[in-house]
Amino acid sequence: MSIKKFGFGDHCCTFCGSRIEKKAVSCPKCGKPYGDNKFVGINQIGAGGIGYSTHADDPSFKSFKNKSVIFGFIFLIIASLIIAAVLLVGQHVSISNAVTVVGIIWAFDLIWLIFSTRKKKDWEGVVESKNSYTETQRSNDSDGNESIRHTNVYKIIFRTTDGKKKTLKDLNNSNRYDYFNIGDRLRFIGKLRYYEKYDKSRDPFIPCAGCSSERDSRENYCGRCGCIMLKGKAVSIEPQYQS
Repeated sequence: MSIKKFGFGDHCCTFCGSRIEKKAVSCPKCGKPYGDNKFVGINQIGAGGIGYSTHADDPSFKSFKNKSVIFGFIFLIIASLIIAAVLLVGQHVSISNAVTVVGIIWAFDLIWLIFSTRKKKDWEGVVESKNSYTETQRSNDSDGNESIRHTNVYKIIFRTTDGKKKTLKDLNNSNRYDYFNIGDRLRFIGKLRYYEKYDKSRDPFIPCAGCSSERDSRENYCGRCGCIMLKGKAVSIEPQYQS
């Protein structure tokens, strides 16, 4: 059977991280099923565990990072050729100017790549506060017509163990804002640029440290990118009933 490389849905076995084979109903490596019933008998609450993961150095993260860089360069090459062709065919610029435009695009992309992959310092702390608000920006075009753009800002303030303040700000994406609660203990893994919560036992979903997608807490590996999930020690939690 062929390996699934493109398309929608998961591409990796959530139990061992191997690539999913097309039309197969179970993983040929670990034997676990692929379908909707793969987690039968495994409680979602408690699966995320308590404690920091010991897998932050797992080779799956390096493999995913290398693949992302390769695909990024392939996309950049294709985009550069398309942009150059459009400029030249449309006779908007000369060949030298088209080369200059493509060169500028490459320069900005390489600068972004350097800063986005640079390792940051690890730290531990707690969620001190949260705040969300909407920013409104007004602008006028050349004809004097006004346009209004609204941006939803989600901000989390952390207090590190050495008393410093750290800020996490997301625009138009509330996933991490909703995931963390005030008082949560966490650590920041600099090389992964990932915020790992200490107590994940009551979280039905956990962000993947590789591709950042929200994954079922019962997964051992991210079904989308194949990176190992950073979980703590699984615990058994009794369901809470309201009187």
